Amino acid sequence: MTILKGIKVISFDYGGTLDLPGTHWFKFLWELIQTNFTQDIPVSKEAFWEAYVYGEQQLERTVVPPDTGLLDTLKCKCRYEMDYLAEQELLPD
Repeated sequence: MTILKGIKVISFDYGGTLDLPGTHWFKFLWELIQTNFTQDIPVSKEAFWEAYVYGEQQLERTVVPPDTGLLDTLKCKCRYEMDYLAEQELLPD
């Protein structure tokens, strides 16, 4: 058996969250937009998926301080998503 030394964290991505009952964040955010923001964010599901993936990739590239809570992390991710949609000229002026 291999002994692993110096490992401080092991992270697993289940595609859902423990705070949402197994719901993937993309589905949760898409439904939130459809319910509350269709006037402000009139994009297709496919375009929002691209923005969602972009936001995930940006979070991977950014050093998020270890004391950052879920709310601030989501705000940051949503900002990346909105920036992506704006850069793609998919949001109204």
